Amino acid sequence: MAYNDCSTSEKERSDASDGNNEDGSRADRTARSPGDVQCEVCNTQPSKYRCPGCEARSCSLACSTEHKSATGCSGKRKRTAFVPLSEFGEGHLVSDYNFLEEAAQLAESAQRSRQRASSMQGAQTAAVRQMQHQARLRNMDWRAAPPGSEARQLNSSCYDAHKRRLMWRVTWRFEGADYSVMDEKLDEQTKLADALAHHLKLHSGQAQKHALLKEYVEAGPQQLTLLFKQENRPAASSGEVYLRLMPNHTLRLALVQKTVLEYPVILVLLPREVPKYDVLMPGEQRFAAV
Repeated sequence: MAYNDCSTSEKERSDASDGNNEDGSRADRTARSPGDVQCEVCNTQPSKYRCPGCEARSCSLACSTEHKSATGCSGKRKRTAFVPLSEFGEGHLVSDYNFLEEAAQLAESAQRSRQRASSMQGAQTAAVRQMQHQARLRNMDWRAAPPGSEARQLNSSCYDAHKRRLMWRVTWRFEGADYSVMDEKLDEQTKLADALAHHLKLHSGQAQKHALLKEYVEAGPQQLTLLFKQENRPAASSGEVYLRLMPNHTLRLALVQKTVLEYPVILVLLPREVPKYDVLMPGEQRFAAV
């Protein structure tokens, strides 16, 4: 009788244990080694890996990749997600430490970027004021384009304190040939004819330029007409009006009493092209019609 009672008692304990295992299989899943759980993707092989992002089990790189593709999981642990203290381990501590270090580095980088931007903005503001001041001393009206505009970014004009001269970016536009060349820093004491002659010199390997500028080269700098667009016109005026520049004048003299938007753009015309443009005569002034 005692033997039968003992057997019954062990059977009941065994059944109870099986029941607890069945109900608690999900709860103790993470406590078991990876090989004790099947891959949740193929369901055929023992798992070897655990997804840091969602704890899903996988057996290979292929299954891990398929899991990310099917679920949209990033595969990365949510670094700001709450972790109960009972589950907090050394891996979480290292991850949190790295997270704080990265945050500090980003903050420092942002601060350095702001300082650089502020420094660059200060240097640009100083350069603009210097150009305006030097232009006023030369009886010119120099105006800067809005920050970030193409003209502002392209302009290489500056004041050379050592030479005490303005160095201009100048665009030479050959209207009839639809061709333009630039001087990045042309000394203001350079004569227009000399600067233009430099661009009319053709060298070997410049067949396209030779074909485009052939008529201008044959005419020569003294026979070409140089025009500068009048910028400070009355608001009610219509059409573009140009001022004639003298080839034997220096760039500094040519820009006296003129408004320059960032850098001079000089039109180079053949004699037959001049009638197409509205050119002011020396001393002539135009006023808006009332």
